[in-house]
Amino acid sequence: MTVENQPEARSFTRVGVRMEIALEAGNAGRIDGHIRNVSASGIFVETDAGAEFHAEVDSECRIVLGLDGGTGPLIRATARIVRADAHGVAVRITEVDGPDSFVHLRNLVLYNAEDADAAVAEFDAHVGLKPWE
Repeated sequence: MTVENQPEARSFTRVGVRMEIALEAGNAGRIDGHIRNVSASGIFVETDAGAEFHAEVDSECRIVLGLDGGTGPLIRATARIVRADAHGVAVRITEVDGPDSFVHLRNLVLYNAEDADAAVAEFDAHVGLKPWE
């Protein structure tokens, strides 16, 4: 079976957005970049510093992204490095900081999804991504 014929392994809808983001991982330092795509469970950050970003795979990092060109609300989360290469850094979100960040992340995905109903169902089906009550 070729790669083109394999089913999508991701659990969440990815949406393409172009937003600034900061990623910080302990001793590896901080990088700034742009989001290529985002989902409820992860983000790919395009950056020229990807190859120089010496964070270990599976190491914890912090992400901060500002809505409305960086002048609006912030989405803050903890993530794990999935990979870093010359094109950027892929992270898996492990914890979203509070209900406001969760709602903003959810809305970012929903407002940019081709099938918002499917994206809502994905969020609702994953208890770990429910907002704080």
